[in-house]
Amino acid sequence: MAVKRGPMEPELPKEQGLARWAPHVPPPTDLAKGALAGAIAGVAAAGVMGYAMKRMDKRRARKGGGEDPKLAVANAVVEPLTGEEVPETQKKLAGQVVHYATGAVTGALYGMAAEATPAATWGWGLPFGAAVWAALPAATLPALDLAPPVTQQPPKAVARNLGMHLLFGAVAETVRRPVRAMMGDHARRSVTSVTSGQAPNRKGMPQ
Repeated sequence: MAVKRGPMEPELPKEQGLARWAPHVPPPTDLAKGALAGAIAGVAAAGVMGYAMKRMDKRRARKGGGEDPKLAVANAVVEPLTGEEVPETQKKLAGQVVHYATGAVTGALYGMAAEATPAATWGWGLPFGAAVWAALPAATLPALDLAPPVTQQPPKAVARNLGMHLLFGAVAETVRRPVRAMMGDHARRSVTSVTSGQAPNRKGMPQ
């Protein structure tokens, strides 16, 4: 059954409608700007996520929660280099460095993906946050024996961790868009091409 379009929704050729989602190779300057905007957004999102986790961790600390995974990562990096674990006085700083560095790196990757295709920003960053959770806490940390497998963690803890990463993704996208828009035209034309259905021309601008 054909879908009726409103008076403000022009009929688009099938190829043009698909082209708006098709990935392309952006210029190096766009990739660099996207990475920078993403890194800034990732750091900001890590700050919001860290604040939310700190508020929730107070109760876990009173119950004698286990080692912070961020500190476990810091120890895994520092111990092979120095032969010792992170000193007690430096544990908080080490955890923060890992936390914000992770936010910056994953945010930069997200920003570059957004330059290649508007589809990367679908869902306002929620799929991005879920992907970060799946790649790091759910997969990498257990593989490195820095955290128990998800199947061995309490369901509430898994849900809480996933929820924090969804928050991370949403905040990252909320910050990335205006930051990237201030750097040039690409962020605006990506959003325009998605909302208007216009395929970019050779210069990357909507036709």
